[in-house]
Amino acid sequence: MIDIYEYDDILEYFNALLEDKKSRNPNFSLRSWSKNLGYKFPSYLSQCLRGERAINFSLMLKVFDKEGLNEAEREYLLFLFLKHQVRGVKGICLDGMTQIVRNAMRSESE
Repeated sequence: MIDIYEYDDILEYFNALLEDKKSRNPNFSLRSWSKNLGYKFPSYLSQCLRGERAINFSLMLKVFDKEGLNEAEREYLLFLFLKHQVRGVKGICLDGMTQIVRNAMRSESE
């Protein structure tokens, strides 16, 4: 299992999560992950992973449910989600907070 706290970006984390699943099961694919998360077609998830579509809160809830994240990991993932949502918004930058939030959530889960 990968360590969520190693990631500053939700897209990097989701892509690493997919690669981890594929490395542990050669038959695992984006299509199977998409189906496991409850999507009929993998196109939405694929577009999200490539940064072509925004990740929505519904996807976050599905990942919370299916990936077995503890409370601190969920909070950190939610922070990454919020950071992703505000990227490009003038005057809002959460990059400087990433290390602070990461350390707080990591110590909470230990």
